[in-house]
Amino acid sequence: MVSRGSVLKAVAFSLSIALILVVLWLIKVDLFLSLASRLRPAWVALFVAAYTLSFALRAVRWKVIVDAAGGKVGIVRLVSINFSGWFMNEVTPAKLGDLLRISLLASQGGVPLGESTSTIAIERAFDILSIALVSSILIFTASFSSLIPFHIKLITVIVFAILAVILILTLAFCVAGPRIINVLRLHKVSKRMHEVVYSLALGMKDGVQKLSRKPRSLAAATLLSFPIWVTDAFSIYIFINAAGIPELTQMLALVILAGVYPSVWLADAVMLAIFMSPFSSVSAEVCMLSALLGFASKFFPLVPGGFGVYEFVVAVVLGITGLPLNLGLAVALLDHMARLAYCSAAGLPSLIHNGIGVGSILSGHLHKASEIHSGGT
Repeated sequence: MVSRGSVLKAVAFSLSIALILVVLWLIKVDLFLSLASRLRPAWVALFVAAYTLSFALRAVRWKVIVDAAGGKVGIVRLVSINFSGWFMNEVTPAKLGDLLRISLLASQGGVPLGESTSTIAIERAFDILSIALVSSILIFTASFSSLIPFHIKLITVIVFAILAVILILTLAFCVAGPRIINVLRLHKVSKRMHEVVYSLALGMKDGVQKLSRKPRSLAAATLLSFPIWVTDAFSIYIFINAAGIPELTQMLALVILAGVYPSVWLADAVMLAIFMSPFSSVSAEVCMLSALLGFASKFFPLVPGGFGVYEFVVAVVLGITGLPLNLGLAVALLDHMARLAYCSAAGLPSLIHNGIGVGSILSGHLHKASEIHSGGT
């Protein structure tokens, strides 16, 4: 008999494939392949350097949190566990990579399971706070641009208000998460969901309390969180330039002036060229905002890696600059595929090193696999 979990995984993977096919259909495969073939090596190298830096900063931040929780785990081991978890998050739904990281930290790092859960919960709290704050700042500064239409500015004000609410809720969850979960009565919806969310809430509260007793660790974890996401969010701007889109938009303006395309498109083409110039601060600003909101959409992904959802969020935000939907989707998909390639190259060897087989990951038997590995070492 087929289990419910297997059915849900099959549905998630099918939905992911369907979304990717829709994205490719909207982009047009020939356009995507053309942009991919034009990627400039220097910009791709910059992406690799930036993504590597973000992973290094994540490992350092995690070590600060683990040390504050009483664990003593080497930075190299944490990097290996991080790569394993991030690869899994890219190929499975529901952030199962975080469960793998909890399990590996407990089995290999000698950190009790409750404390391991606490460190991941704290990480996620810092991530939410960082993304919300940086996005709020970007939205606030972008709203002053005279080139952005009024209705777009109105939307940014609404988004800014939503992010402020998220910040307040996150802080409240850190202080009184278990009590909030009990008030919501999630156990009446799903006992399993209640157990998972309650354990995360309890871990987050305990982790915050321990960090609050160590001001230096709290300050270090906070200060590391912002450059992590700023560096990560820079990738969309990198791929905008790696694919040569600024030059494409400038060429579009020229061919319209030459009469090849209808002149009615001239205003849009000129606006696009202004926004997407290689050294435009507005361009970098909007690109980073699109990436951050795309990351936010992946916090609780229903499909593996958030494929499809991430691309649409990024493309819609980039549309503020006048960038056509198909180009925005193409840039987001290039960025997402590059992340997947990086995580695969670093994650698969890390999984093998940690004794976790790909079959165990896809079947969801993470804790069992890590316990077997722990028993053999």
